Amino acid sequence: MRRPDARSPLDDLVPAVRHWQPAAGTFPLRDLVRVTADADADTGAAGPPLPVLAAGWLSPALDRVLDMVVDPRVALADGDAAGALRLRRDAALPPEHYRLVIAPDRLGLWACAQPGFARGLATLLQLCAGQPDGALPCGTVSDGPAFAWRGLLLDSGRHFQPVRTVLDVLDRLAAFKFNVLHWHLTEDQGWRLEVPGLPRLTEVGAWREQQQGGRHGGFYTADDVRRVVARATELGITVVPEIEMPGHCQAALAAYPELSCTGGPFAVQTQWGIFPDIFCAGREETFAFLEQVLAHVLELFPSPFIHVGGDEAPKDRWRACARCQARIARNGLRDEHELQSWFIRRVGRWLAARGRRLVGWDEILEGDLAGSLPGAVVQSWRGLDGAVTAARAGHDTVVSPTSHAYFDYDPGVLDVARVLAFDPVPPGLAPAEQARVLGGAANLWTEYVPHDRLDAQLFPRLPAMAEALWARPAAREAGAFLRRLQGLEPLYRALNIRPGVAARPLALDAAWDPASGSHTVRWSLVGDLGPLVAGPRPDVRYAVRPAVATAEAPLAVRATLMVDGQPCGAPAVIELVRHRALARPVTVAASAGAGDPRLLVDGVLGSRQRDDGRWFACACCDLDATIDLGEPLPLLLVHVRFLQDANAGIFLPRSVHVLLSDDGVAWRPAGDCTHDVPDRVQERVIVPFSVQPAATARHLRVLAMSSGPCPAWHPEAGRPSRLCADEIVVHDRRDLDRDGLPAPGEIVLG
Repeated sequence: MRRPDARSPLDDLVPAVRHWQPAAGTFPLRDLVRVTADADADTGAAGPPLPVLAAGWLSPALDRVLDMVVDPRVALADGDAAGALRLRRDAALPPEHYRLVIAPDRLGLWACAQPGFARGLATLLQLCAGQPDGALPCGTVSDGPAFAWRGLLLDSGRHFQPVRTVLDVLDRLAAFKFNVLHWHLTEDQGWRLEVPGLPRLTEVGAWREQQQGGRHGGFYTADDVRRVVARATELGITVVPEIEMPGHCQAALAAYPELSCTGGPFAVQTQWGIFPDIFCAGREETFAFLEQVLAHVLELFPSPFIHVGGDEAPKDRWRACARCQARIARNGLRDEHELQSWFIRRVGRWLAARGRRLVGWDEILEGDLAGSLPGAVVQSWRGLDGAVTAARAGHDTVVSPTSHAYFDYDPGVLDVARVLAFDPVPPGLAPAEQARVLGGAANLWTEYVPHDRLDAQLFPRLPAMAEALWARPAAREAGAFLRRLQGLEPLYRALNIRPGVAARPLALDAAWDPASGSHTVRWSLVGDLGPLVAGPRPDVRYAVRPAVATAEAPLAVRATLMVDGQPCGAPAVIELVRHRALARPVTVAASAGAGDPRLLVDGVLGSRQRDDGRWFACACCDLDATIDLGEPLPLLLVHVRFLQDANAGIFLPRSVHVLLSDDGVAWRPAGDCTHDVPDRVQERVIVPFSVQPAATARHLRVLAMSSGPCPAWHPEAGRPSRLCADEIVVHDRRDLDRDGLPAPGEIVLG
């Protein structure tokens, strides 16, 4: 018999269950050979028959977890059977609540409807995955959610996901008791839903040209959508479609430019950002188009909620549009913001007349939403203020703020500890207002997340969000939660989940000491990770590669935080290089430089993160940097790297020129270089510029010519762009050793 103080497998479930009453004995998993359902188990249940649920999801997953075959044929039975999981209906339970009873010779699962059975099966699946000894402890689980809306936004507009991937996402949501898939189907960069009678939406709007050549895109047919919705219904998950309006619609305008204010032409956007062209609010054709699209959406999606976006809609085109201005005048509206409110209300009333509720981002609060569209749901993403305003105005709200819920952010910005701390109920709300908070959602935007990287962004943060929304624990100790996550590895293997990292808990910094001729590398803790390092002091394990540093292959220091002897989070990496300009006097002339010019000669290389503190930035001007090398040197190589992050307005220089001088006054050219990287490349890239002077000089000057303002295609067209320069690396002939490589520099780890 289990000792009273021993840990139960139930203690490690994610999300935590509401109540567990242990009993004597165990149930051997090898005895689980069949699933049965009461003859009346489907009576009144929403969704497909229970045998479909058990056979379609539970049995294959259990096969992988247990490495054995559970008979997928679910029989209807009125009595208990040894070795069976029996599904039984209890009409008194709320829709998503369940009761799981584990006896020495059988299992029983009670729920009132499909969602409750799905949540109970998720608990059973985790329990089975977590039992290396092959036996479940006997007892009763009584469980239910803290919030009615526990969602994930999946952005299919920026990067298209195959149907198989969307189905896999549903399986992952079900395993952690989520109940909403918010499916973002239209964007500036792609329209993903086939609509009868509007062929150009998928012929034109579903595809975009790529800088590297070829096209990216795809779309979902009606059969594809029905397949996704059917699978979701089996799992007790509601699929909420999002059709963006009035902004984020350039893919639609590329297909049907007559729906715009200007008439186009347009192309499906290849860049991320906010674009000025939106649906024309003054054209009746716009609303005829949207109603045709939404009518098809209502046929495909039984969800009571339809999301219409409503965010980030610039008003420049409406201000200049005679039709939109006439609409404002006819309806007695004050300005373009009220015109957007009128636009959303019109669509919302159309949906309400068909029994559906409009959902929109918190921008839809701008105007008389409460008085004219009382059933609208507000999704608050710009912090919690939108949720507070919505709840106090009598609106239901879903909360998904950038601070806790944006899973496109790197774990160094949004780690597991911060997700775990999420509570969708803003402080200060009265009890009746708190009841307006339906729940929360994680948002996975996919600008930088192709479909093969979804798992790395979702896990392990998705289980942390599940814990916050299902259990809403009073205490949220991140260290204990991470230890619970270790028990999910068998489930990850069963569902073929390839998780990313929980956090980036270390920051590395380095300083050059001329006296000792070495860099000192030090580490510090970052992020919301206090609970992870409570108790014994953590230590750090270093790895240094390569053994020899060169300008092309710098010395990389990799550090891993160790807590209780185990790696914690992702390792930190810093790259160091030793060269002749290291720590030499440097001046930057005629620039609006941001930061210390000594960043150009500190021997520390920048990463692809523009805000890592290692890049020297110039705003809309050239970089003109001069270095005093201290003595005449026979220069062999001058090497400097620049960052391009087009979405942030950071572009490579048009050209880089190296000049030499003996006295710092009279300059002579030593070489020039350019590049062939397109400015519209979506990814962040680091590009080296190298010159081989083959001359002797004491003074060195690097002149990098700015590309000018942001180009015409850019969302910030005409506004200042930036240059971001890295280390100016200088080598002379004395640096060469017998292998033709510069001699390595020393480092001190502290």
